[in-house]
Amino acid sequence: MTGLSLALANLKPGTGKTTSAVWLAHVFAQAGNSVLLVDADPAGSALEWSDLAAMDPHLAAPEAAFPFRIVALPSRELHRRVPEIAQADDVVIIDAPQLEDHAGIARSALRYADEILIPCAPSPIEINRTTPVRDEIEEISMIREQPARSAVLLNRCIYTPFVRRGTRLFGMIIVTIAVSLIVQNGLLAIFGANFFSLKMPRPASVHIAGMAFTTVQLAIIAIAAVAMLLIHLLLRYTKLGKAMRATAADPDLARNCGIATDRVIDLAWAISGALCGLAGVILVMNVTAFTDTTGAQFLIPIVAVAVLGGIGQPYGAMLGALVIGITSEVAAAIFKPEYKDVVAFVILVIVLLARPQGILSEVATRKEVAA
Repeated sequence: MTGLSLALANLKPGTGKTTSAVWLAHVFAQAGNSVLLVDADPAGSALEWSDLAAMDPHLAAPEAAFPFRIVALPSRELHRRVPEIAQADDVVIIDAPQLEDHAGIARSALRYADEILIPCAPSPIEINRTTPVRDEIEEISMIREQPARSAVLLNRCIYTPFVRRGTRLFGMIIVTIAVSLIVQNGLLAIFGANFFSLKMPRPASVHIAGMAFTTVQLAIIAIAAVAMLLIHLLLRYTKLGKAMRATAADPDLARNCGIATDRVIDLAWAISGALCGLAGVILVMNVTAFTDTTGAQFLIPIVAVAVLGGIGQPYGAMLGALVIGITSEVAAAIFKPEYKDVVAFVILVIVLLARPQGILSEVATRKEVAA
């Protein structure tokens, strides 16, 4: 699977685009990567250079000329065909044709590439020629084949416009609840009030420290612990995690420091969507029967957890989830199971009245939603 794809694009010829593409391919190959150079220019300059190098009498073998694969693909379907060709390559470098003469092929290359380079000579006229290329990149970015998960689409289409209009944190909570109700009732309208069940083997009982657990409950606890540990490692020890924390703390400063905040936010929503999917699987493991609206009963506990922990605080959410979960279960054991949601609601009201910034408030008191 390709780890990195680069496209070199320009408006007019004569900027050293092909030279830069071949040079970059050599650099990545010498670093130990499997490289594919895609010659998408109908002129075929990169492929011609490869043929000429193979004819060098000083080389022991023709294949020693270029230490990487090179294919000619001047096609408007490049973005669909390259993934099949480059399955075994670490890096793909595309020598795209000039936009002025071959816009369709160039746009296809721009759709596929992760990173786009614009070779430019240090002269006013060449710098001005980069503007149409950058405009084309911005237009193409709207249809690029990025991993579009439903959570990312919800963020881009619904939540981001509210954030850019200055909607504050608690306003976004109301928007989130409204969207969940719309989605649930939309599913009911389309598919009807269906009832689903999951067949699972009867779980065995395990006694630990005087408490009785089923094997399913122990599996759920283990999955939750592993998920929290992975989130901790992600936030603390990876570049993406540091970028997420920087974007959450001050998106403008993070953007000025070179962090691609839009991509970071998309990835954060994608991770959140994946965690919600995991939570849904865990819920079904526990209840074994559900409907399209089963998740609605967890809205109040979820909001209570977020507010108690401090909105925008992942560690606060973990702590708040433990407090709400344990308190609700204790209340259910002492009183009635129907009081579980009442306990969560009471905690929510108390926190909003006494400490609206939550338990971990050093960030939640001063931050807003990033867009």
